[in-house]
Amino acid sequence: MALSHATSGDVVQVRPPGTRIGDSPSTAIVRDGHIEVMRLLLPAGKSLPVHALPGPMTLHCMEGVIDVHADGTSRPMRAGELMYLAGGAAHSVHAIEDSFVLATVVRLPQGPA
Repeated sequence: MALSHATSGDVVQVRPPGTRIGDSPSTAIVRDGHIEVMRLLLPAGKSLPVHALPGPMTLHCMEGVIDVHADGTSRPMRAGELMYLAGGAAHSVHAIEDSFVLATVVRLPQGPA
């Protein structure tokens, strides 16, 4: 079954369903050729390994506390804080507390094959 993503004009509930962060999986909310918005639900102690994306992105901590390692430095982020990462910036994320993060990624056009 294909995952349903929001389309132009849709109003989307970004808060995770359920009462606990671990009750629902992380998921893409919006995805088209140019942008992807993901709801990341990270239980305390969970990490996303070091990775880099070609396009720029933002991480918006909506709930909890995460530690983001990027540009050679670890920075804690708390609810209400937003971080910009340039395209190609290697980064990792570690949840200090149960955390809910919105990640917005700019998808760069694919070149000819």
